[in-house]
Amino acid sequence: SKQLAEFPDAITSRGSKHLIKLIDSISKGYSPFVLFLTQIQGINNFKIAKEIISIPDYDIPEDVIVIHVRGGYVFMENPHSGFLQPPLAYYIAIIEKEAITDLSKVWIVTHSDQPHNPVIDILEEMGCKIFMESLAWSVVILSNAKRCVLCKSSFSKFCFFFSNKIKKLYVPDYYFEEDNMQELTDINLFKVNLPNYIEQGTWKASQKQLSTMINYDSNITIDKFGE
Repeated sequence: SKQLAEFPDAITSRGSKHLIKLIDSISKGYSPFVLFLTQIQGINNFKIAKEIISIPDYDIPEDVIVIHVRGGYVFMENPHSGFLQPPLAYYIAIIEKEAITDLSKVWIVTHSDQPHNPVIDILEEMGCKIFMESLAWSVVILSNAKRCVLCKSSFSKFCFFFSNKIKKLYVPDYYFEEDNMQELTDINLFKVNLPNYIEQGTWKASQKQLSTMINYDSNITIDKFGE
C-alpha cells in the first residue's frame, strides 16, 4: 500500500549497535524508546519490515506455548510505575485454557534472575521449563514461538513484531488497552481480563504488591478479540 511505511529499509550494523545499547540500558533502570519519523506525505500506517530483519530459525514445536516473564529492574526499589507485572493466576488461566497437561510444554523465558519475579519459582515447581537466557537468545525463542504470552514488557512486544511465526497471542487487559493491541488483526489475539488487580500506573514492587501477584484469585476471563 502507498499509505504504508516500513522500517528498516536496509540492514545496518551501526543501527544494530545503537539498539543493543538501548536494550542493555533496560537492566540499568532506563526506559529507552525508538522514535520513527516518516518524512513522506500520505503515510497513514507503519510496520516493521520483517523481511529485512534476520533472526535465526529455532524449531519450537506446535504444542509448546512460550511465556515471557519479566524480572530485573522492574522489581528493584523505585521501578517505573507503568511496568505492572501480571499475577501468577494470569499464567495459570492461560495454561488451563490451552489445555496443557504436560507442563514441560510451557516454556518460561526470562533474561534476568536478579531481582527475581516471584512467579518464576512457582511455575518451575509446577513443571514449566525455565529458559534464563541472554537477551539475544531470548529474542530467538520469543520470535520463533507459535503461541506466546506477553507480560508488561516492551522487550517481548518487540520480539513479537519481528515474528513471522506467531499464530496466537495472550495479553493482559491493561496492556492490551494501553498499547492498542486491538490493531493487530492477522493473528488470534486474546485479552486476559484481570478484575480488581493492582491498578496500572501504581507499580512499586512493594511487598504488598508482590504478595498480590502470588495470591490474586479473582475471576479471570479470556476474550478472543473480534468475537
